[in-house]
Amino acid sequence: MWSKAAGKVFVSREFGTGIWAGLPWFKDCWGRDSFIALPGITLANGDFEDAKDIITNFASMQQKEKGDVNYGRIPNRVSSATNIIYNTTDGTP
Repeated sequence: MWSKAAGKVFVSREFGTGIWAGLPWFKDCWGRDSFIALPGITLANGDFEDAKDIITNFASMQQKEKGDVNYGRIPNRVSSATNIIYNTTDGTP
């Protein structure tokens, strides 16, 4: 029960659903960190709706412009509704 409650603290809904990385230093949602933490924070605790929302949120921010160098990537970091950064190649896989 305590681990489930502790894990819920890291699920953020500030810019869509994600998992905070780097607290207390910063509270951005990082793509790679969200997906590393997702199984333990959501799936192991039976929070399947949160897991679905996280996956759906990052999929909605996937870069879809074919001419863009980040085409196909999910964000590496989301720090505001307009500051979405795609500077990683290993976050998407």
